[in-house]
Amino acid sequence: MRRITLATLAALALLGAACGGGAETRAEAGNDAEETTAEDAAQSTSEEAVPAPAGPGTGFARAADCTLITKGETATIFALDNSFAPDCVVLVANQVLRVQNVGIRDHTLTISEQQDDQTPFLFDLEYEGETTVESDGPLSDSMGPGTYEFFCKFHSGMDGVMQVVEPVET
Repeated sequence: MRRITLATLAALALLGAACGGGAETRAEAGNDAEETTAEDAAQSTSEEAVPAPAGPGTGFARAADCTLITKGETATIFALDNSFAPDCVVLVANQVLRVQNVGIRDHTLTISEQQDDQTPFLFDLEYEGETTVESDGPLSDSMGPGTYEFFCKFHSGMDGVMQVVEPVET
């Protein structure tokens, strides 16, 4: 019998909480740590890290139930065996994207340039079960601010929405 890890249970709890929708369910992953756990993401919340829109006509409109993972140099999305957690995220263009697979199945986190699930891909991370991968550089290396649908090429229905925003000048 396979042992269920604490990270897996925490990720499932985070996913369950995210389904509730309200402001109290929005979490911000602890993105500066070497390895972020779903439990860490569930424990820290903040609305202060939301970057302002880049300018008029940027289309910045965050859904009420999207998770803010805008603090730190790295933003983490968890891959479960059949879904992403969170499946609606707001990130900053200068962040590196980390995908932590807490399941056992192989997945991808892919964004199609044409939004039709076909090549060419703007972004395509492939990873095995129970591994963590990161993008080669910040998101701005492969895409600009905007809203993108992401998906797993291996599993139909495993998808989400990513909103990439400009960093706030300080």
